[in-house]
Amino acid sequence: MKSDLLVVEQRKEFTSVFELQQIESFVQILEVKLHGFYQILPRPDPRQDLVNLGDNILKTIFGRATVSDVYELHDVLDDLQKRNSDIAHSLAKQLTYVKKLGDTESLNTEAIENLSSIVKDSVIQSHGKYQQITQDLIWFNLTFFGQGTTFAVFRQVEFTLLQLTQQLDENFSVLQIAILGQDTH
Repeated sequence: MKSDLLVVEQRKEFTSVFELQQIESFVQILEVKLHGFYQILPRPDPRQDLVNLGDNILKTIFGRATVSDVYELHDVLDDLQKRNSDIAHSLAKQLTYVKKLGDTESLNTEAIENLSSIVKDSVIQSHGKYQQITQDLIWFNLTFFGQGTTFAVFRQVEFTLLQLTQQLDENFSVLQIAILGQDTH
């Protein structure tokens, strides 16, 4: 049990470890005191039945403890030792639960770290895709604007050529009229 407490104490991850240490020290102090008290008590002896009768009479008269009282005290101490054993057993079970809780906590920590890593990678990928889309949109806007400007320039050149063609046609017509008109005179 003490080695279990040391393992939990070394981890220092749970606030209940301090409480478990207090319980353990209390149980140890109680064990020492009960053992010392149990050692100084006289042991029952079946040959002293006659003395017990006299002790009962003396107790009634003088108010002193008798052998039967000592027997009762032994029984109470035995019950206390049994309860002390039960407390130690309960403490060992609590330590087992604390260990299991620690194992579960470490599994949950690993799962959270793994999930965080996955989310981080997804965010980084999404950001990379966002950057690529932004770059593509900027290129598209520049290209579209460039094409729009080029288209407008081509339309202006086309219109100018159309006007030039019309002007040349008029000039040829005037020139033909002038040439034909000179021939007729």
